[in-house]
Amino acid sequence: MINMNELLSVQNLVKSFSENKVLNCLSFKVDKGEILGVLGPNGAGKSTMFNILSSLTSADSGNVDFSGGIIPGTKEYKKSIGIVPQDISLYNNMTVEENLKFIGKLYGIRGKKLSLKVDEIIDEVNLGVKKKDYIKNLSGGMKRRVNIAASLLHEPKLVIMDEPTVGVDPQSRVDIWKIIRNLKEKGQSVIFTSHYVDEVERLSDRVIIIKKGIVVAEGTAKQLVSKYCKNYVYILQFYSFDDNFCKELTRKINIVDIDVEGDKVKIYMDYSSNILEYIVQTAASLNLAIKNIDIKKPNLEDVFFYFNMKGDKV
Repeated sequence: MINMNELLSVQNLVKSFSENKVLNCLSFKVDKGEILGVLGPNGAGKSTMFNILSSLTSADSGNVDFSGGIIPGTKEYKKSIGIVPQDISLYNNMTVEENLKFIGKLYGIRGKKLSLKVDEIIDEVNLGVKKKDYIKNLSGGMKRRVNIAASLLHEPKLVIMDEPTVGVDPQSRVDIWKIIRNLKEKGQSVIFTSHYVDEVERLSDRVIIIKKGIVVAEGTAKQLVSKYCKNYVYILQFYSFDDNFCKELTRKINIVDIDVEGDKVKIYMDYSSNILEYIVQTAASLNLAIKNIDIKKPNLEDVFFYFNMKGDKV
């Protein structure tokens, strides 16, 4: 059955360099107006996947299908996607406006339409006051925003972003988040990768985790946490510690794991409304004074850690 809301479908991509298979039957989809976050350790195949989607390289086998029957690699496909590379791709000795007008012409935009579009995009990335500034004089965060603006001039249906907030200050990071959310509000789709797992959790409608060239998990952040990381972490710090605390506690309740580091104890277990009561009672029975208790709910970072540490579990 054809999904009319589907913009991009990636099916069984395989790519090898010499004897190294970088992508191994990689499959996923992106819906219209969806933000898809991509997570994976270094060497997982993310950059190769992006290069194939950007038509910079071709897969050994597999298919990339785009809505409307648009064929990847064609001029129509390139007009349908916007690419935000990790490296800044701008001319330092040109102004923000000059850079964007030059890039706009490469997309075939001319005359008054180009001027209006450049002004619109500059406002969209909140750089109106820097319009006449040279790129070399901008901060790293501002350069990132101009880099993003350059990918949006031709109003692509899909924007592919490789580490869009790497190396920027906190305020610029928030500004880029706003740009990404605004793309979704306008009905455009976004695929982005980031090493900031909290960023992926905050922005994404869905997340895929790639390891060794294959998708090992996908779903909303909430779905992934619920499926792979149900355990809460109870972090206790004592003024002084006795190993008998762990022995007594495990006799009373079902604990997944306990990690002791000096006077700090981490207890991993499913949520229980009685756990704190058991903890306090057990400490009191051993005359141990608790300095601090912190409860950490599982999040997407725990899921990412799970797949990095547990191997190729699906």
